[in-house]
Amino acid sequence: MTFTDLANYEASTREVLRVLGIELAEEPGFKCCGYPMKNYSFKAFVLSAARNLALARRKSTDMVTMCSCCYGNLKHAGHALARDEILRDEVNVALGKEGLHYEEGVRVKHFLDVLHEKRGSEGIAERIKRPLKGLRVHTHQARSARGSHGSREHRMVHQARLLWFASYGGEC
Repeated sequence: MTFTDLANYEASTREVLRVLGIELAEEPGFKCCGYPMKNYSFKAFVLSAARNLALARRKSTDMVTMCSCCYGNLKHAGHALARDEILRDEVNVALGKEGLHYEEGVRVKHFLDVLHEKRGSEGIAERIKRPLKGLRVHTHQARSARGSHGSREHRMVHQARLLWFASYGGEC
């Protein structure tokens, strides 16, 4: 699982995992997904993402991330590496300096997808200790046409992901 530098976000995620009885392994070597470099240097972005994917592959595990940007960037980099043999070779030369090698096969999942897959709506509802019935809330929508991944129903998130990644020639 990739964790963020946002302590409250990480603490709440760990607590949700504990309460739902879901165990995930951590990889202390994971670093930034490359998002901040994406518009500056595409190769640097892909290298950062590929490094994390190579670490997960080395342990024969899938990746789970809480961050929608990390999720999208890891998927984007994986699709770019699958399509572009020259880029993949360049990335593997750089990764080789750390004893790593990128290969396809690591599945990247968003934390919300893992909750849905492992426990489902009913399993989560069974563990609610203080229902928020009557609480008035408002969701935050991102400015893009895709909206915020976390504020939409699972089906809508999946459809948005399919549309977003279709342009990269791969499946979600």
